[in-house]
Amino acid sequence: MQWADHVMEKLVQSMKDPFDEEEWHYGQITEALKNEELLCKFITHKLYTIPTRHEMPKAIQLKFIYQDRSFFHTFTKNTKIMPAHQIEFEAMFDKAIQNYKGKHSITVTNREIRDQINSKIRQKLAIQHITNSRFRKNPQEITKVLNYCIGFMKLPKGLQSEIVWKTINKAIQTMLLPLPEKPEDISEDVRELLPFENLIKNRNNLRSLLAALRKVYTLAQLPDEYFTELELLPDNPWELCEELKGLFPIIDRKDLRKVYGYKQRLAEHYKWEEN
Repeated sequence: MQWADHVMEKLVQSMKDPFDEEEWHYGQITEALKNEELLCKFITHKLYTIPTRHEMPKAIQLKFIYQDRSFFHTFTKNTKIMPAHQIEFEAMFDKAIQNYKGKHSITVTNREIRDQINSKIRQKLAIQHITNSRFRKNPQEITKVLNYCIGFMKLPKGLQSEIVWKTINKAIQTMLLPLPEKPEDISEDVRELLPFENLIKNRNNLRSLLAALRKVYTLAQLPDEYFTELELLPDNPWELCEELKGLFPIIDRKDLRKVYGYKQRLAEHYKWEEN
């Protein structure tokens, strides 16, 4: 699947538009995590745009990157062994409490207010991680990020995992283009993404080729026009093309371990009955 990864990287590198934080503010993203249609629109926007660069507390950021589900389980009241991410989270919480007290001219907060502030901090961190994340056309990666963040936020009425998965796949599919009937009709900007020639010689790489093309196009199978008609393999090695003449005949038995590689190279130029 290396070619598919190559295409995804190229797609990411070609992004020029910044993420629209005015349209997709925290409240709108929170709603998107509860609504299939809105989530589909959000995923589509993320796939087209450059991630944000919100600065997150370092230890907390690492917890999100590694999707650590024991985030709060390791919290302790013992200041001598308190983990770094707890120190960062509690500093954010204390600052938010002080801001709330100053804004409302109060000196004491009740349990309900503290729970609301705790929830807001969770939401802020999760949404910053989502918008900072680079979304490629990989539904598994995106699903893991969103499911972790929905769980971290303790989001009421948050979408279930299977709905998130289905919605992400739907968003990716809506972005794909119909495959041109002929390879020469592939646009120049798409050609630059593909790590192989338009006309396909070696059918042994077909699985990787299809995986790469499906990052850009919708297709069930490739039309015959995408394949080069190969010559029959000659009986005499001296009749091979100049590029391959030096490989045959095999004289040194040590070269037998290279036979598979030789066969791969032959398949780029010739066909034989085994095919």
